[in-house]
Amino acid sequence: MTKGRRLEGRPNNGKAVVIDPDQMYPPPDHLIAFDPGKTTGVAYFVNGQVKAQHQIKLDDLDEFLEDKYERIFRNADPGVVIYENFKLFSWRAKQQSGSAMEASQAIGMIKSFARRTRASIFDQSPQIKPIGYKWAGLTAPKNHSKSHEVDAYVHGVYWMVHGRMRQIG
Repeated sequence: MTKGRRLEGRPNNGKAVVIDPDQMYPPPDHLIAFDPGKTTGVAYFVNGQVKAQHQIKLDDLDEFLEDKYERIFRNADPGVVIYENFKLFSWRAKQQSGSAMEASQAIGMIKSFARRTRASIFDQSPQIKPIGYKWAGLTAPKNHSKSHEVDAYVHGVYWMVHGRMRQIG
């Protein structure tokens, strides 16, 4: 039996990633994390350290990724993409009726970016954010309009800490 636990999220090849809980691993050279939606939060990490954070409107997201990060990720070995997944639950279906489903649209653009750049892609539940904020040593912004890039950063930190690529804090 393999020692370790499954890494949070599903890699694009559908196989579980097993990590040894007693070992630290190097973070990916290039990692980009997303909080998708009408305004999408973006956090870009190099060797585990955040280098840039952005909040991008949905209409500008595809062009932004192509202009700012596509060349970097095409040359990255390997590039990693993390995004917050979106599920429409029955108890929210009525409230979402008629919605443009901006999170789903953004996720489609993010997945397309990952495929074009041959990056490994992982999704994470929105429910990890409270733990991610604690592990990052942050508190969630009170103003939701300013939270997207911070949420993206927290997704990146959570993924690296959970995958034993970064210490808490």
